[in-house]
Amino acid sequence: MAYTDYVTAMMSAMNKQKITVASQSLQFWYKYYKSFLFERIVNIVEWDTSGMIPDREIEKILMLNGMACATNIFKRRKRDYVNVYSCEYAGEPTIYWDRYKKISYYCPIDSGILEINNQCVVGFNNSLHQSVEPILHTYALILSHTQVTIINKMINERENYVAIGSTNKDVEIWKQYRNSLVSGAVGAMQDKGLQSIDVKTFPAMSGASVLELQEFLRNTVESFLETFGVKVIHEKKGNMIVDEAQGNNSLYVFNLSDAIACREEFRDNVNKKYGLNWSFKKNESIDYNIDDIVNVK
Repeated sequence: MAYTDYVTAMMSAMNKQKITVASQSLQFWYKYYKSFLFERIVNIVEWDTSGMIPDREIEKILMLNGMACATNIFKRRKRDYVNVYSCEYAGEPTIYWDRYKKISYYCPIDSGILEINNQCVVGFNNSLHQSVEPILHTYALILSHTQVTIINKMINERENYVAIGSTNKDVEIWKQYRNSLVSGAVGAMQDKGLQSIDVKTFPAMSGASVLELQEFLRNTVESFLETFGVKVIHEKKGNMIVDEAQGNNSLYVFNLSDAIACREEFRDNVNKKYGLNWSFKKNESIDYNIDDIVNVK
């Protein structure tokens, strides 16, 4: 089968009409942007466990859960095999500043209670043990609303009227017309039912233009990345005053250095307890612009 024929068959099987309708919904874009944003930050650092754990698993757990535990309580093939799990503190703190002795770990196939430093090693996403889930949710919601606004604005500005049908047939006929309008396939229509449809005009929509909304979309993604210490607005730095540029750099350094310090402590403790040689490094494909300040050992 030729490549073009394959694509045509594949698209047909995916039910294009269903996808077209879903792409106009807030739920569709929320799921998309939540995955899109997490994909951009989960690769900030790359772990190397010599094949013991898939590359992204440690970062996924640290970021989404805020903390993780490494343990070898499950042994495979008569040798120590360290796994990393999502976890949270268990029991009551031993002293007033919340020093815990145990954690509860969980994964899709198992859960239990472990004693910290005896049965496991605990690591954190940052010094406040924060998950990225709340900020992922916030930015995904903003981006999804913006995307739906852009789509609706482009569709709604094709017409400045609303149709009122007196029968179910009238409504169905106008739905067909509306769907044709959205898909760009409007043609001639002939139906006696159209004679009973009353068309009401209304003022055109005002507000931000599509170009302004697209610029807001880009700026929002850049703002999200800056929150995690990734600088992406390179072209604007030349137009910034020195104090402003240095102020931005301090924000990037603070965010990244805190996250990296927590990962260094987790890595060192795991290696020391289990005799491993785990390591991680900053992703070389991401431009941090602070390599002379933050260096992963």
